[in-house]
Amino acid sequence: MKRLFIVHGMKRSGNHAVLNWLKAHDRFIHFNNVYRIAMVLDGEIELPEKPYPYRQWLKARYKEKGMGALFPFERLSPRSYIASFEDHRLDWRAFDSAPLPVVNIIIVRDIENLMASRIKKGMSRDSRAYPTEHNDDMQRVIDTWKMHARECLGETSYIPGRIVIPFNRWFSDQEFRRELAEQLGYTFTDEGLSRVSTKGDGSSFDQTQFDNQGQKMDVLDRVQRLSEQERAVFDSVMDDPELQDLNRRLFAD
Repeated sequence: MKRLFIVHGMKRSGNHAVLNWLKAHDRFIHFNNVYRIAMVLDGEIELPEKPYPYRQWLKARYKEKGMGALFPFERLSPRSYIASFEDHRLDWRAFDSAPLPVVNIIIVRDIENLMASRIKKGMSRDSRAYPTEHNDDMQRVIDTWKMHARECLGETSYIPGRIVIPFNRWFSDQEFRRELAEQLGYTFTDEGLSRVSTKGDGSSFDQTQFDNQGQKMDVLDRVQRLSEQERAVFDSVMDDPELQDLNRRLFAD
């Protein structure tokens, strides 16, 4: 059955690991990282003030992907779609409701490993999406993660019917992945589990050297690999009782 998967997650949340696994279950056209947050922050693009009509939005995505000539025939394709959004607020919508079944997913990673990976990434590139000091850009990251966390805890309902994927559990628990596949209506496979995506240059710490060996990466213990300078930034971010409380409740088990 052809469906549209709308996937929200923070950068460095393991989004592409989960999506590679998902793609092994079906045939997809993936519109990756729609409305790149770095370009939004730098003023290179603007988020639409109101949702686009779905067909207009989809046509633009085909054009961006270099597939514009195929758009008139997209209805004939049996492939499902993935539209992934990174670092976006959940109260913002890119397009109006689509005329096909929609699956809403939120991928959430524990704040300690998330921030360790983002800070490490920021030290190797100059991008407002990866701040390396506790400034307004870092506060945007913190506030957006808090919004995602509250939604995953059920304290808000911006995305009714959402499926929450805690990355830590997804990574370490095969039975959880099996149940997730069944919930999505697929026959379970872990075929795509070990792939390390080249999107975003792979892992913040290991790049793509663990491709096809993804389960060997220490993605649940990133803080220990921070330098002294990186750890200072990390500690300043984590000095936030609300952040710690949300993280504790999300990952209590």
